[in-house]
This record gives sequence, structure tokens and C-alpha cells, in this order.
Amino acid sequence: MSPMIRRSYQLELIFDGPLLTHAVGSMAFGVDAAMQTWRGCPVINGSLIKGNIRHALEYFSDLLEKSDAHTPITREDVKCWFGEAGIEDHEGEGKRSRVDFDFHWKARDPGAVGDHTRYRIQIESDTGSVARGSLMAAQVPYTTGDQPTFIGAIQGLFDNEKDAEKFEDWLRKALDYISAIGAQKGVGLGRIARWELKPPSSGLRYGIRLTLDRPFCIARPILPGGNRYVSEAFIPGNVLKGAIANSIPDWKDLLDLDEKGEDLIITHAQPASPLAPERKIPLPFSLAACNGEIFDLALFDQPGLIQQPKGTALAPVFQPDWKGCDWAEAERCFRPGGATPPRWLSVRTRIEAGSNVAQEGELFSFECIDPSDHVWCADLDLPSDPGPDPEALRQQLQGLFSQSVDGIGKTKARAKIEVLEHPFFEPPKADQLKPVHGEYYLVLLCSKARLLPPKLDLRPTNGEQELRKAYAQYWDDASDGALTLNHYFAQQELFGGYLYAKRFLSNAPESDKVEYRPEWLTLPGSVFVLTPQSGKAAQAQEKLAKWLRRGLPPAADRKEWDWRCDPFRPDNGFGEILVNHPRQIELLLEKDRYETL
Repeated sequence: MSPMIRRSYQLELIFDGPLLTHAVGSMAFGVDAAMQTWRGCPVINGSLIKGNIRHALEYFSDLLEKSDAHTPITREDVKCWFGEAGIEDHEGEGKRSRVDFDFHWKARDPGAVGDHTRYRIQIESDTGSVARGSLMAAQVPYTTGDQPTFIGAIQGLFDNEKDAEKFEDWLRKALDYISAIGAQKGVGLGRIARWELKPPSSGLRYGIRLTLDRPFCIARPILPGGNRYVSEAFIPGNVLKGAIANSIPDWKDLLDLDEKGEDLIITHAQPASPLAPERKIPLPFSLAACNGEIFDLALFDQPGLIQQPKGTALAPVFQPDWKGCDWAEAERCFRPGGATPPRWLSVRTRIEAGSNVAQEGELFSFECIDPSDHVWCADLDLPSDPGPDPEALRQQLQGLFSQSVDGIGKTKARAKIEVLEHPFFEPPKADQLKPVHGEYYLVLLCSKARLLPPKLDLRPTNGEQELRKAYAQYWDDASDGALTLNHYFAQQELFGGYLYAKRFLSNAPESDKVEYRPEWLTLPGSVFVLTPQSGKAAQAQEKLAKWLRRGLPPAADRKEWDWRCDPFRPDNGFGEILVNHPRQIELLLEKDRYETL
């Protein structure tokens, strides 16, 4: 008998507020119903979600069994997956469920909970007035306009791959069928706006969650003579790799990596709440604000106006000109997730020899990230097939990280690493990547990337032609001619300096030695709109699928360089992308609402 296979899924439920799932026990004075919470975080019982899904599947099976059509799902399938209660009058003890739901589905952003009260009354049929004693006050944490997200996991044991695929297919049908969950559904509460089911991991990619023991400082570049080091909120992949290499000397052998360890991809670790860990997504530069709304203009390559309902047309406003209300609305619409940890200032000085007092002019400070009540989330992408048991490989990784990883940043922070069953992002397969409007792929850059050559001479103004030519050349080289740059929304910065040149460029191969110039880095949030070349659609899909897993390849002049002379490599977390992200697609402005100037 062949062994059963295990599958794990992460299910995100996005609701249109308001939402209420009844809490039990004592409540605040004057409140008749309150939202259920767990350790201060709003939750939905996993049993409630499981019951709704089971009810939908039983309805499907009964409906299909009564028809003459072939029955793709039966009551026996539902009993096999969800179990059957024991019956006292018959032999046997029932059937245990093969599918396990998390105890709670937790709110992604517990900090977004409000304090709202909604009132209900009952109308007497005879008089049409309010029935005596029929006023109910319900404490509803989310109000109209909110879109809270609740996250939980589903795990199942199946006889074979076919059975697992059948369960996943019907699970998706049930989620499409369920319109609302929770209390007061009859008056519009708990409507499901959409859902996202992350498929089982391929076993090549795992999420990791870091818990740090002290404030850390991953310093941004400072001006010469500066005495204040300001930390990034994230931990770059190259910093994590270096800390792992220093803490676990034989890590490459244990993971069967190449000599340089560059076939292991580690993404940047983003801050998140431990109650709802998730990696933050940058706001695309193609987002624009107009009349209090947020739109994505990625489909348009020319300046223009956005048509308004009353026939007027207004100019869109992009990120450099946004006000506070525009940023807040963009955060609400795009829901980048993650968290913003607090900062902590540490002031240091040099002690003067002989006097044991602070030396004049030697004061400096670290603006650190305080890790209290936060975790940092990243993905590991392994280079080879893990074999038939991805769980065994995960346990091997967890054993590798059983000791703490030390030396992170200037404060030498120590991190405990937990290896998760699922990655935070599971890249789709090549044939699942479909162009938007039949011709466009929207590539969103999630971390900095070196896509431009160092000798690119951009003028402060009117240098768009040189910049476009350089970007078009990169995408043509990287895709081997399968993809063409149609247009883009991007920002760039210069990076470099004496220490950077001494540390990296001095190690470059002699044949590639170049005169030092600052590097052009393309910033997270940049959007590139690509189109496949005629007859190369399949090749374009393969390229995009590879980049989603392994990051964008180095620019043409750095293809032969390694980490010793090029820190901006994809295995270090640089060049991470998303393609046709659902949140971006939802905000795309319709073409008939855009008036080109």
C-alpha cells in the first residue's frame, strides 16, 4: 500500500466590512454582541469556515446526484475529507477527518481594528413599530469600507495526487459559492469580497521567520563626515547569508550548495506582526491618486487625464506629489501588509585615553530598529529537487538553523530562525502566467536591482530617451529576445563611494576592471510593462516563471561576477519581482476612462 501524501494550503479570506463573529462570555456594559478575539486579535473560528465549506460541498454532491449528469463529487468524498460523526445506534465510531483546519483564522492587521457599534431592532408585524425590548447593540470592529483579511492554514492527508487535486478543485468551487460568513449575514455582514488559496509548496521553497534578540542597524549610506547611522527596516538577503555563513561554517555542504553558495536564494526579510506574518509589497510607481481615489495606470504609456463621473477630466497625481491622505488611501487600497516597527536611538562616543572621558568630536549614533513584538519574514529557494518528502527537507533546514544566527548588522544582533511549511510567496508555473488584456505582463520590482550599466550618463532633465534605451536593452538581454519593453514607471538612485569601491570593485576580474563610477540602482515599486515577441510566448512565460523564483538576472556586464565583487545579485535578495499581481490588476484603470493628451 503506497503511503498517503500530505498537502498544506494557506487560505486568505478578504471581507467587505462590517463583519461580526460572536464572542462568548462577559462583554462591555451596553453591548449585546461582540467580535470574537484571541489574545487581542480578531479571529474567525476554523470550525466555522470548515462547516461552511462542508455545507457547500454537500449541497454540490446532493445537487449532482439528483441530476442525470456524471457526478464528479459524492457524499462519500465529503465524508472522506471532512469525517463523519459516530452514530450510537450503529456499529463503528464514525470516520475521522482527513482535512485539518487551523483553530483560528487571524486578522492580518490587528492594529486596524476600530471601535464601532451597530444597532438592530425588530419591527412588530401588526403596528410596524419597534417591538418592546428588541434593541440590540453589536460591537463591530470593521465598518463599511473596510476590507479586513483573515489568514489560516488547511492541511490534508490524501491517498494520491489525484485525490489531492480533486479536493483542491472542489475547495475552490466551494469558496466561490460561499457569499458570507459569520453573524448577521442576512443584513449584509460578513460578505466575502474575494479569497486567495496558496497552493502546496513545491518543496523547493520555504518561508523563514526571524525573531531578533536586540535592536539592529543595517545602515543606509551616509554622507562623508556624517555621524548618524540610520537603519533600514528590512534585513537584506546578503546580510542574512553572511550571518548564516559566519554562524554555521559548513552550511554549504549541509545544503548541497555550489562552492560559492550562490544557488541558494534568500530574499530580503521584511518586518511583520507575529500574529499575521507576511512580507510587505511595495506600492507600485504606476499608482496614481485622483479625486480621492487610487488607480493603477500601468496600461497607459502616454500622459493623460482621468474621466470623472460628471464628465470632467482631472490630471492624475503620482507618488512624488502625494499628500498624506493619498498615501493613506493607497495603503488601504493596495494593502501591502507587513508592519512598521519602532525605532530606537543609541548614542556612542569614544573614550579619551588617559582621562577616561568622552573624546571631543567623536560622538556618533545608531538609529536602530526595535524588534519588540515583530518578526522578520523571508523566503528560501533551494537549488535542486528535494525528493519525495519536502517535509523531511524542511526538518533538515530547521535542524540547520537550530542554533541562533549571530552578527546581524552593526549591533551584532542574534536571530532565531523558524522554517515554515509554506513560503510567503509560491511562484506560479509558467503556463499559469497569462498576459493582461492579452498582451501585457506587469513586472513589479520588490527589491532594489542593478539593471543599468555604470557608465550610463543620465542628464538631470530630458534624459528619458537614454534611460528607456538602457532599460529596453536590459530586458532584451535578460529574456534572450523573448520579451520587449513597452513602457515603464521607475525611479533610480545612485549608490557607491570609497568603501564600496574598495570592498567590491577591487575584487573584480582583471579583464573586467573599469574606472569607478557610482552604480545606478532601480528602486522597489518600479513597474515594467513587457510584451512577448511574436512566436515566443512560451519562452517568455518560462523566463518570467524563472525570474519569479530566482530573481532578475544580473545586467550584461556582471554576468560573470560573483558575490565578492557584485553585492546586488539575485541570490542576495536583489531583483525580486511579482508579475501581474492581483492587487495591482484590481486597481487598473479602464481604458475608456483615460484621455490621452
